[in-house]
Amino acid sequence: MHAALRPAADRWRVLEDEPREQFRSDLASFVRLYAFLSQITTYDDLSLEKLASFGRMLLPRLESTSGAAAEVIEGAKLTHFRVQKRAEVQLRLDEGKSDPMQPTTAVGTAVAKTPEQIRLAEIVEAMNDLFAGELTEADLVGYATHVTGKLIEHEALGDQAENNSVEQFAHGDYRKILEDTVIAGQDQYNAMAAQVLDNDRIQKAFADMILASVYEGLLRRRGKGTSNSPIQPHVPPAGGDGAVAG
Repeated sequence: MHAALRPAADRWRVLEDEPREQFRSDLASFVRLYAFLSQITTYDDLSLEKLASFGRMLLPRLESTSGAAAEVIEGAKLTHFRVQKRAEVQLRLDEGKSDPMQPTTAVGTAVAKTPEQIRLAEIVEAMNDLFAGELTEADLVGYATHVTGKLIEHEALGDQAENNSVEQFAHGDYRKILEDTVIAGQDQYNAMAAQVLDNDRIQKAFADMILASVYEGLLRRRGKGTSNSPIQPHVPPAGGDGAVAG
């Protein structure tokens, strides 16, 4: 157990203060919630059970870094306890309807991903192994999204998908239309890029159009963004361009 737990604890200790405390808090929340929910339902997921067991044994090794309070707790030792009756009440269920119980929310800091986000992440991971060159995640996501969107718009492929299983669909016109879409997309991207680079009016309009999306995306990437709104055109304030810091 020591050989399995110590490397994880050592990696935790070299983190910065904020992510270190955040991980400790999230792990404690997961262990408590799993211990409670696993008494209600059977998950049939061995990996979750292993993670909960590992986290439960790892937590005592992740000492708190909250200062004096941590020192007091660390120095305390339980020697005895007493059970004392403080009050006696009678519980009565009133007739009529009551408000339903609210589910557990806001445990940990992770954000649940939609099936589409999970599938896109899997595609990006596979494309990283497939394509050569210095390609960023934005490159891979943009390319996969573009090709996928074009194929979804194709009526012939829609008819084939509607009347066949995915295995049968793969042996239809899918590969041929995919090749045509990639070729057409290359021409379209080159044409759009040429217009953005050669025409100042188009370049400014395009820059203004995606400004808010880029700005909010950068803040979200650094954990400071709050907006999940779709892309909205940016309208510059009157009076000319403003100064940019940083």
